[in-house]
Amino acid sequence: MKHVLVVLMLLPLFSFAQKIDQNYFIGKWVAEAKGEGKIEVGFITFTEDGFAFMELDGQILGGKEFITLKEEKASLTYEVNTDAEPIKIDFILTVLSTQEQRSLSCIAKPIDDNTMWFTVNSEEIEITDFTDKNSIVLIKV
Repeated sequence: MKHVLVVLMLLPLFSFAQKIDQNYFIGKWVAEAKGEGKIEVGFITFTEDGFAFMELDGQILGGKEFITLKEEKASLTYEVNTDAEPIKIDFILTVLSTQEQRSLSCIAKPIDDNTMWFTVNSEEIEITDFTDKNSIVLIKV
């Protein structure tokens, strides 16, 4: 009887993990820093048509066409690999005049339907697990 209860308790966890696809990410996510009190640090928006927007300190960057900090017209798209563990998200900045591309590699781990761990990987160190020190929590709004 105990085994049946354990299986019933774990079943929702397995069914949630199987439902993760690219559609999970679509929408606006608020970034909160962990630690003493939750601090809102910005927003990330993933659109259905593959564009991404980032908002930091009231400044919005991204989308189909925007002006970069270097005064270049650019677009910001994203690609999600839900087959990877942890899930890989690449943000791709394309300079529209030259089609030059730069990418930013990130990883994500869903916590529930509206919350996920999120961190940026660097070229020097590839992060594979999530901690309060190397990650932020994104909450869908």
